[in-house]
Amino acid sequence: MKYQMKLFREPFFRIKKGIKIIEVRVYDEKRQKVRLDDTIEFSLIDNLMKKYP
Repeated sequence: MKYQMKLFREPFFRIKKGIKIIEVRVYDEKRQKVRLDDTIEFSLIDNLMKKYP
């Protein structure tokens, strides 16, 4: 399954550059659904057209 999550500018570009390799989220109802081998696509919060990966 593919999930989409939004990031602020600095963490978004740090992940994209490979500087930041871990993103921590609250284990809320949405995150409890994420399973091993699922894909997470991050979007820039102020420009949702910019995505990674």
